[in-house]
Parts: sequence; C-alpha cells; structure tokens
Amino acid sequence: MTQDPAKRTEEKNSDGDLFSRAVTLLKYGLSAGISFLVDYGLFILLLHVGWSIMISTYTARACSCIVNFILNRNGVFRSSGNYARQLFQYLLLVVAAATVSGLAVTVLTGHFPIPAPVAKFCVEVVLFFINYLIQKKFIFRCPAFAYSSGGISVIIRFFTLETAIILVTRWN
Repeated sequence: MTQDPAKRTEEKNSDGDLFSRAVTLLKYGLSAGISFLVDYGLFILLLHVGWSIMISTYTARACSCIVNFILNRNGVFRSSGNYARQLFQYLLLVVAAATVSGLAVTVLTGHFPIPAPVAKFCVEVVLFFINYLIQKKFIFRCPAFAYSSGGISVIIRFFTLETAIILVTRWN
C-alpha cells in the first residue's frame, strides 16, 4: 500500500509548519522574558539612583516596550512592513492589553475569592496568547496571515471587549 506523494508532501509541510509555529511562539516567549528583565532591571536601577516609583515604572516600561517591539518585529516575526504603522498598532495593543488586564483583575477579585496576584497571573497568561495572535496576524502580518482588514479592526474588537468589562464592573 503506497501513499500518494502529494499527500506525503502535504503531511511534511504541516509537520514543518507546526514546528515553525512552535519556534515562533518560543521566540515570542523569549522576547517577552528579555523585555521583562529590561523592565524589572531598569526599574530596580532607577529606584537605586533615587528616582520615584512612578517615574521608574513608566521609564522602565517604556524602555521594555521599545525592546519588545524591536525584538518581535525583527527577530520573532521578521516583518518588513511599515515601521510607523506597526509601532502605532503595537502601542495601541500595549495600552489596550494593560487596560484589559487591570479591569479583568478587578472583576475577578471583586466577584470571586481570588487573590490579586493569582488573578493577575491567570489574566496575563491569557493575554500572552491573545497578544501573540494579534501581533502575528495583524501588527507584523506574517505572510500566511495577511488579512486585508488590518490590525485596526482587531484593536477595535479588543477595545470593545474592554468596554464590555467596564460595563460589567459598573453594572454591579
């Protein structure tokens, strides 16, 4: 019983595609880890030299976002798209994700007996994968996922989710 050569090629391609996706996700996780180290390390350093907590936080977060954007654009997704457009969409995603994170933690801790650190961890794990997909499919547009609707529609949907969470928290 011999297998159709086209079917074998298709199976090899799907195995290679699965491996490629796993490597991309691994690189994305590594990029996130490096960005965390930049954020945390710079925060500690700035506190040590006498900066306030808030200024240290914002400065460290801004630097880690820049590092993360560059690593994701050039190393993880290898994008050559419009730099300014991608940076703008990435920054919108950062703001939206931070807002959704804060609101989700507030909702979870307000309605369930969950400690904030546990809720934060759970929310961030979910957002890690959502952010990965949004960056891959819309911001850095990997060729297999280039949609004509663009990243703005996803960001609008993301803000719609944020609005729904706000309404739920204000309703109760």
